[in-house]
Amino acid sequence: MKGNCVVCNAQTELKCQGCVERGVSSVEIKFYCGKGHQTVDWKNGHNRICCTKPKSKSIGFHVYQFKITLVGAEAPFVGDMIQPPIWRRIQINKNSTFRDLHKAISISMGWFECHLHEFRTASGDVIGMPHDEDFGMVKKTIPERSVKLVTHFKNIGDSCVYEYDFGDGWIHEILLEGIHLADDKVVYPTCVGGERACPPEDVGGVYGYSELIAAYQKSNNSRNKNEREKIDWVKNHSFGYKNFHPDRFVPSEVKWNMFNSSVWEQ
Repeated sequence: MKGNCVVCNAQTELKCQGCVERGVSSVEIKFYCGKGHQTVDWKNGHNRICCTKPKSKSIGFHVYQFKITLVGAEAPFVGDMIQPPIWRRIQINKNSTFRDLHKAISISMGWFECHLHEFRTASGDVIGMPHDEDFGMVKKTIPERSVKLVTHFKNIGDSCVYEYDFGDGWIHEILLEGIHLADDKVVYPTCVGGERACPPEDVGGVYGYSELIAAYQKSNNSRNKNEREKIDWVKNHSFGYKNFHPDRFVPSEVKWNMFNSSVWEQ
């Protein structure tokens, strides 16, 4: 089978092995006339979709790779973004529902499922768990258990907004980075990357979190009374933040055993 190099249009038989291994259709397979032009195309973003060295045997279904970025507050406070960013990279079965994605976000981020949440899609849909506040609203909440991810995430680069805790107003950007064949050695969902610890529950949104970080950046002797009280509040928090450190996150320590727990169905 021959095709045209995506960089120079020369006819060639050299296929992108990542495309082949992902099982894409013949018309979607990318061709290159040489390694140099493959490198050019990969630098332009194709490397986020394909990998020429699969980890192990595929088990027949596809997974979505999402990057979850905690951007902070919504407009008019969108400029108050958290820096450095707090983010996670997860992989989840493509056939999952938005309910499954909510659980994966909560577990990988470190939220404790004690506040309301919702997804807001590019098409304007609001997806979540219908609640009393829906009464009188123009846009009703669509039950997240009934909506598959594939209905809103069709192409690399598709995104939506996820908000957790309408009081603190934690806004997350959910970006579809890649679509891969599942690995038979991996249990999904899984977290494959990320940086920085999730803010403690009920810290007070972006402003409260910023004050907490400022307190952590000072030595104990240089903290004022208010800052010492903030640190003590975190250490004595009912959700157990005794060993909290803003810069610490280890993907392998994410506890996925809670993903199928009945607590999510309450």
